[in-house]
Amino acid sequence: MDIQVGDRVTYRYETEQEVRSSIINDIDELKDYIGMASRKGEISSIELLKIERPTYAVIEEKKELLTEEEKEFLKTISKIKYDGISYIEKANRQLIVQGSMTYQTNYIITDKFNGLTENERYTLEELGIN
Repeated sequence: MDIQVGDRVTYRYETEQEVRSSIINDIDELKDYIGMASRKGEISSIELLKIERPTYAVIEEKKELLTEEEKEFLKTISKIKYDGISYIEKANRQLIVQGSMTYQTNYIITDKFNGLTENERYTLEELGIN
C-alpha cells in the first residue's frame, strides 16, 4: 500500500456504505489510515477505494536576472565607483551604469545580461547585489 502525506484517499468504513474522501495532512494521519486499512473486520477498519497523488505544475517561478559571472562584474564596478550606483539599464546592446548623479558609464555587451529586460532600470538590490 503506497500512501504518502499529501495524498487524497477515498475510502469507506467496512460497517458503512458511505464513501468518504480525505487529504492526508501529516505523518500522524498517515499512520492512522494505514492502521485502519490493515485492521480487517474491526469496527474502525476501512477499505481504501482510491489513492490520488497530486502533481504540481509551475505557475510562477522567480528567475535570477543575472548569472554569477554577471553579478561579479557588477560588484567590481560598484567597488570602483566611489559614490555608488543608482541604477543599471540594458539598452541597445549596452549596459548603462548610472552613478549617484556624478557619472554614467556605458559598457558594450553582446551575449551577457540576457536576463535583463531592454530599457528597464534595475537597482543593485533588485539584481541581488548588495
